[in-house]
Amino acid sequence: MTHEAKRIGVVLMNLGTPDAPDRASVKRYLKEFLGDPLVITAPAIVRWAVSRGVAVFRSKQSAHAYQSIWTEEGSPLLVHAKAHAKAVADALDESHSLRLAMRYGSPNLSDAVASLREEGCDAYVLMPLYPQYAEATTLSCLHQLKRVCDEQGMSLADWSWVPPFYAHPDYVQAYTRFLAPGLEAYGADCVLMSFHGLPVKQLDEPTCCTSTCDRVKTACPSISASNTQCYRAHCFATAKALAKGLGLGQDHYAVGFQSRLGKLPWIGPDSVAVLDDLYAQGVRRLAVISPAFVADCLETNEELGIAMKQLWCDKPNTSFELLPCLNANQEWVKATQALLATAIPVALTEKGSLR
Repeated sequence: MTHEAKRIGVVLMNLGTPDAPDRASVKRYLKEFLGDPLVITAPAIVRWAVSRGVAVFRSKQSAHAYQSIWTEEGSPLLVHAKAHAKAVADALDESHSLRLAMRYGSPNLSDAVASLREEGCDAYVLMPLYPQYAEATTLSCLHQLKRVCDEQGMSLADWSWVPPFYAHPDYVQAYTRFLAPGLEAYGADCVLMSFHGLPVKQLDEPTCCTSTCDRVKTACPSISASNTQCYRAHCFATAKALAKGLGLGQDHYAVGFQSRLGKLPWIGPDSVAVLDDLYAQGVRRLAVISPAFVADCLETNEELGIAMKQLWCDKPNTSFELLPCLNANQEWVKATQALLATAIPVALTEKGSLR
C-alpha cells in the first residue's frame, strides 16, 4: 500500500451466504446473486426471468443443502470469514481499521465503507477473497465498490485493491504448510483439486487463452500476456504451485471443476467425471482440496464433503478425505497481511472492465 495516510481502511470481501437456512432466506439470496449481470451474462429481461425462476425452483433444494452444513454459530462461510477478519484486524497495526463485507447478503459493502469513513480513514484497500480472477467474482466486487463510492460521494481514486493471488508465494506457502500435515497423515493415493466451475462463455475475453486450449480437457498454458485474466488458467497455475509446494508428482494430483448449473457448456474437466477416471487408474484413497475457496462454505462442506464423498465411497474399497479450507488458520492470517501490501490502485474502464 503506497498511500501516505493517517488511517487506512481495509475491507475483506467474500461472496456471501443466506441469513438463515430456510427457503425464504435462500430465495432472497439467490435472487440477488443471480441478478448480477456478471453472474448471469444475459440481457436484463432474461437475467430477471432466470434469477427468479432459479430462486423459486431451487430454493427448497438449496435450503436443504444449507441445513445439512449449518452450525450453531450460523453459516460456515460467515463464521470462518468473521474469525479470519478478526485475526487479521488484531495482527494489523493501529493505523488500520478493518471490516468484513459480502458481495451478496450481509454484512454488506455499503455499511462497511460508511463505518470506515466514520472512523476518519482517508485511504482504503479492498481485498476480494478469491485467489483466481473471474468477472463473476473479482470484477463484480470492484463494480460494487464503484457503486458504493458513487452513492457515498467518494472517489474510486481513494481505493486500492489486492489483485488475484492464485500463485502468490505467501498464499501458496500458507496453503501448503496448512495442508501438508493432513495429507501426510492420511496417505492419499491422489489429491483432487476441485475448483468452482464457470460457463465457457464467461471466458470469451481477450485476456483468456481462447486459441491455445479447449477449456474442457487440456490443461491451460502457463500465465502470459495472452491469458492474464483467464480464470481457468489461474486455476491450473494454482494447482501447479500447490503440487510443487506439497511435493506431488503429476500422477499424484488431478484438477477438476465443480458446481455446474443449467445446460450451458461449462469449463472442465468435470470433477465428478474425474472421480471415475481416477478410480479406473487405480486410485482408492482420495484426498480432496478446494483451492478456489479460502473459507469453507456450501460448495466445500456439502457439495464435496457430502455429495462427492458419497459418489466416491459408493465405489468398492475406497476412502475419502476432504481437507478444510484455510479459514482462520494463522498461516493464512500472516499471508493476508502480506497480500494487503501488494494492493494497487483500482483502474476500471468506462465500460467497467479492468484496465
